[in-house]
Amino acid sequence: MTRYTQPTTFYTRDHEWVTVHNDLATVGITHYAENALGDIVFVELPEIGKEFAPGDDMAWWKASRPLPTSTPRSMAKSSK
Repeated sequence: MTRYTQPTTFYTRDHEWVTVHNDLATVGITHYAENALGDIVFVELPEIGKEFAPGDDMAWWKASRPLPTSTPRSMAKSSK
């Protein structure tokens, strides 16, 4: 039996977030990143059920605008 837990959200310095609820994780980007990058025009997701270690890249995306120079450089890793 799976025990119910409250969702917990964690944020990175790169304007990304993950919400963990039981054994399901949902990821996204902050409103700041949304506004700075414009439209997301391409996303490549991993296969369902794949597991990741902390710090692993797990998805690739491309936006319609370049990253602002004030955005942390590590966010640029999203370009393939």
